[in-house]
Amino acid sequence: MQILFINRMAEILKFIYNAILFVSLYFIVIYGELVCDTDDDCLKFFPDNPYPMECINSICLSLTD
Repeated sequence: MQILFINRMAEILKFIYNAILFVSLYFIVIYGELVCDTDDDCLKFFPDNPYPMECINSICLSLTD
């Protein structure tokens, strides 16, 4: 009886782990692509960045020393 409980608990933990993994990947794909057209888009995507940013080749790049 106890072995059955441990096996069932392991299956439940595997399911939860996989669910978290796939939900995380979903959010990365949905919200991960931040394509900019102008320098103002970079300010909208990264409002708390202390460095100036430019949109170069549709990618926001932070201009640091």
